Amino acid sequence: MSEYSGVVFRSRLEARWALFFDLMGWDWDYEPGMYPVGGRMYIPDFWVDALGWVEVKGARFLTKVSGAKIARAVGVLPRRCEPFGRAGRLLIAGRLECEREHFRPVHNVVVADGGVANVFRGVVTGGGVELVGGAWMRLPSSGVLTDEVRRALCEPGVVEGRSEDRVANCYIVASRVEGVGRKLVLPDQVRELVSGRWAGRRTR
Repeated sequence: MSEYSGVVFRSRLEARWALFFDLMGWDWDYEPGMYPVGGRMYIPDFWVDALGWVEVKGARFLTKVSGAKIARAVGVLPRRCEPFGRAGRLLIAGRLECEREHFRPVHNVVVADGGVANVFRGVVTGGGVELVGGAWMRLPSSGVLTDEVRRALCEPGVVEGRSEDRVANCYIVASRVEGVGRKLVLPDQVRELVSGRWAGRRTR
């Protein structure tokens, strides 16, 4: 458990991603709803207006059950902002990476295509996420994944290219913030940047 901006998250990684979204200036909701998926109830981690649905997962937490929920949910989850309808995609936000020389962080984006959940690489930009190349795998509805594939989904690393300066700086700050007990401890300069976005947030 980790607390940031008045919200208690299930992990410090989730709290760091929430900080990243605030640094980017993006509106987000944490665990905003419960949806029936494949006979089970599914609670996505985040809705982010600029990104859509976001599931934060370390490789060891991407279990058969959670993998199956993601594969089945991506085609049915609704958008929570205009234009309304099916969202059709979900970003897997794993370990926060920092930009390296000539390389930028990359993530996996699950995209619904009929009844298939295709997985693409995607990079974060100032306006959201941009897909890079074609689909590199199909996420099976069974959720059965090898350890190698789980790591590739949650710890994809970097791809060639440079992030926008603002995006690169947000990765750096969010990945380096430490916690004391259950709370993220923000440097004063970071707190000044993001605290204006905290008003009205609910505590779970």
